[in-house]
Amino acid sequence: MNDLKFSICSDSPVCDSQWLSYCIDCSYTTFFQTPMWVRAFEKWSGGRIKADTRIIEFSDGKKVLFPLAVKKIGWLRIGISMPASTYGGWITTEKLQPEHVSSLLKYIRKKYKDLILVENPYNPLFPAVSMEKASDIGTSSIDLSSGMESVIKNSKYYHRKNLKTAEKCGVTVQVAEDFSKWLEYCDVYNESIARWKDRKIFSGVKYDQRLFEILHQLDPSLRKLWIADLNGKVIAGILCFYWNKHAVAWNGAGLSGYFHCRPNNLLYQHAIEHACKNNYHWFDCNPSGGLEGVSNFKQGLGAKMLQVRIIDQRSLTRKIVALTRLKK
Repeated sequence: MNDLKFSICSDSPVCDSQWLSYCIDCSYTTFFQTPMWVRAFEKWSGGRIKADTRIIEFSDGKKVLFPLAVKKIGWLRIGISMPASTYGGWITTEKLQPEHVSSLLKYIRKKYKDLILVENPYNPLFPAVSMEKASDIGTSSIDLSSGMESVIKNSKYYHRKNLKTAEKCGVTVQVAEDFSKWLEYCDVYNESIARWKDRKIFSGVKYDQRLFEILHQLDPSLRKLWIADLNGKVIAGILCFYWNKHAVAWNGAGLSGYFHCRPNNLLYQHAIEHACKNNYHWFDCNPSGGLEGVSNFKQGLGAKMLQVRIIDQRSLTRKIVALTRLKK
């Protein structure tokens, strides 16, 4: 079947209510593809990141919604799907063929000369489509569909042992609702950033208190900050988001002085149990940034690797800007 049979015949902007409707109706949508995620980054960035989500129609009448934002860096305009290098790509309830998607990706790559597009591993059609010049960053995810007993059975012995260590040390886990606890977590996060810099494993991406304030203002059903507490002190935390059947741990940090108490094992266990009890299909631990220790920790939880490809398409101008920054 020729891609031309499914050419793009219209590309139009979308209001948030339409966008949200697509997100509700499409079973594989993640929170990262919702308007709430993009609007949070719009607010935080002071307009440097702006939504540019479109409804795209094919020549056979089928339509998709393509969540996307544009990030301004100087005079550059980079299409991102989605902010913070989270899952993007089209969403729809219509049955598409791989040829639809090939045509769509070709169109998006032509429209945005600078583009960062991250594959949604829960979109069933993505794996069938070739993504030229994409790299696979992968994600670690736990299938909850068989229940918590199966999750525990699939976890590693060292994870279950570490749970006992955390409980023996007196670590407790709770969901932080009051923003004062979020501020305590921010302190833990900043300490972790400093440690990652010292170890030369810092990704270069840091979020300030303002973003956490904005995320705290979201509907609590969409976000939960799980914190590990020891003697009244926040020693670790993970910030999770929830949409449809997908729960994901997006941001995490811990105080190195308490690692021997294994708070992260207990944190994840509570978050996973909550997701399972509330009928989520997946608990996504997110990509590990190529860090072997982080990847091993997630495998210990029983997580399996899923393919996540990323397109980082750079115009000549963007390449020159990147080289200039490296020389400084």
